[in-house]
Amino acid sequence: MSVTLQTTLGNIKIELYCDLCPKTCENFLALCASGYYNNCIFHRNIKDFMVQTGDPTGTGKGGDSIWGGPIEDELNTALKHDARGVVSMAGNGPNTSRSQFFITYAKHSTLDLKYTVFGRVIDGFEVLDELEKVKVDAKYRPVVEQKIRNVIIHANPIAEMALLRSDERYPIEVEKQMDLERIREMQKYFEQYTEEYVEVETELETSCKIMTKSDRLRQRLEPLLNFEQHFSSSPLSVKEIVNILRAERAEDIICIRVPINDTGDRYVIICTPHNMRHGEAMILAVRKCFKLKTTDHQVQPPKKAKVGRWLCYVFEDISLHIMTREARLKYDLESLWGIGWVQTLEDEGDVSNLEFPMPISS
Repeated sequence: MSVTLQTTLGNIKIELYCDLCPKTCENFLALCASGYYNNCIFHRNIKDFMVQTGDPTGTGKGGDSIWGGPIEDELNTALKHDARGVVSMAGNGPNTSRSQFFITYAKHSTLDLKYTVFGRVIDGFEVLDELEKVKVDAKYRPVVEQKIRNVIIHANPIAEMALLRSDERYPIEVEKQMDLERIREMQKYFEQYTEEYVEVETELETSCKIMTKSDRLRQRLEPLLNFEQHFSSSPLSVKEIVNILRAERAEDIICIRVPINDTGDRYVIICTPHNMRHGEAMILAVRKCFKLKTTDHQVQPPKKAKVGRWLCYVFEDISLHIMTREARLKYDLESLWGIGWVQTLEDEGDVSNLEFPMPISS
């Protein structure tokens, strides 16, 4: 399993140690898939030591795990900070890591068995070179911000995780069945990690039958859109997407406003479908509206990512997450960005006057 961090300086590909650090990697991959790391800056950069990121607030004091609290360290004597490009979880003591992580610039044995090593850089060392050269202030914060734009997950399921419970160290007994069920459930979420694709327009769409369906869909969706407004980052606004979801009968719609370092805002929309087929239909409706509002035919709709029972559709500054109730309970995305930032949209009020609450000041 590997991921690619698409940064402002280039791409960094990281191999993950899912077999040795399953809990840490589950947390990291879920955060990657949810878009949690998108636009996170590298807030701490120390030459000959390491570069740190993973805090959406950009302060070095924020961030959370998918479980809404710190995760236990997964320390292993075989995993050491013995080279350039080692990837570890950051924390301020034992069992305090949440979402922040760092990449080493050099060997530092003093970090061994203190911070969970969960991966290593396998490509993009030239980007690390550029990061290390970035000018910083007295607190090691880059003068010119560099950030993670996006994270791509390269899918291969954690195929051997179930075997960890069947070797001589973990004999299968009746009392171990709950652990096995948890692993099977985890594999279900990872076995499609991540099916990304762009739906290709085929010649069949020119047929009368499909065009008729397309026309009916257009007729139903066009009243939900504002063709007089144009948005620099995305053809669709948050309010339009919420209107589309309501029209498609989405349940438990939540919208979260995430301020990004005083440079703008990012929005996260979460909702629940009746089933995954219904979720696919909602994605189709949003995609159709994207096309209706895009006059430039060279601009393609964003990719859809599928992670088990979780569909993700990411625009420049808006990410839409369509999740079953089980997936929402498991990953609890609402808590990742802070409950004080959440706006519930289940009422049938006028979305045109919707105002998003600012985060609770600390």
